[in-house]
Amino acid sequence: MVSSKIKVVFFDAGGTLLRPAQSIGETYARLARNYGQNWDADLLQKGFKSAFKRLRPRPDAEVSTDGDERTWWKRVVLGTLDDVAVPDTFPFDDFFEELYRHYTRPDVWRVYPDVYLVLEKLRARGLKLAVLSNWDARLRSLINGLDLSVYFDAILISGELGAEKPSPTIYNAAVKQLGISPAQALMVGDDPLNDYWAPQKSGWHAVLVERPRNDLQVVLDWF
Repeated sequence: MVSSKIKVVFFDAGGTLLRPAQSIGETYARLARNYGQNWDADLLQKGFKSAFKRLRPRPDAEVSTDGDERTWWKRVVLGTLDDVAVPDTFPFDDFFEELYRHYTRPDVWRVYPDVYLVLEKLRARGLKLAVLSNWDARLRSLINGLDLSVYFDAILISGELGAEKPSPTIYNAAVKQLGISPAQALMVGDDPLNDYWAPQKSGWHAVLVERPRNDLQVVLDWF
């Protein structure tokens, strides 16, 4: 499919551009050992997925706009620990802060191997590129640290816009900020609801990335 109407290609971040270098469960288990706990990584992985799914999506009014989503992330981490034995003396706040700081580090993330080439090709074709992600302000330093910022004209984050995908509010705010109409926007991401169905309901075009079935190069078929 070739479209000359699209002016801006928006990319989801996690699962689309980048991923954790180590599974969430393994990281939680490794850091927990600093506090004397030998928790099972698989249980923590399961607990994280369950807590994350349960706590999202959030109503627009509940999405922090101050760049600091520690309160929400504390709820996710607490939910992650539901299936492991947590002693009363466990220093949860210290554990949480170590986790929160851990994920600010670019070295604990990996950019998918197809990303840089695809972004270069899209830029060469005269398209504007932007990130549109359900994340907090930590994403900016990650994108800088992973040498991705040079490709993007804008980085739009739910934790700064006060709304998160799949709310129409965030898609409307994104096209307004880039000065385009919904029909000139293409959303690229790995989440069927947030990155495919919901943006189309807001009048956008959308491409679903489903690794390993396909990767970011599927976007090039549009241009």
